[in-house]
Amino acid sequence: MPTIHIQYRDRPSYSELLRQLVNRLPAIVAPEMSIPGRELHDGGVGESEIIIDATQYSEFARNVNDVQITVRAHRFEERVARLNQITESIKQGVSQVIVESNYLNQKIKVGLEVDLVEMGYVTIGKD
Repeated sequence: MPTIHIQYRDRPSYSELLRQLVNRLPAIVAPEMSIPGRELHDGGVGESEIIIDATQYSEFARNVNDVQITVRAHRFEERVARLNQITESIKQGVSQVIVESNYLNQKIKVGLEVDLVEMGYVTIGKD
């Protein structure tokens, strides 16, 4: 299950952009992370499998972007082979959200990081 974490500066003017990002990032990220022919949770990814959250930077944050988007997912070789393409496609989707939300002229700086990592993941309890 890919996870998206958004960090942001405390600016009331960013609230609509953040709302749009949270709503639209699963549709942007899922097709890029999904590996054709794989089952869900084994490289196959649908929008409902994307975990997403956002947190405001602390008072101690330094040298940060106005908005930082970090996508973390299992390190499948098929994803590793396409990492630059995945990152570019997600960037294009995020750029479209920025344009449509009229933030392009606000001199906002958005960073995007895509991490493919070795990890174990399970859920316990209620479906």
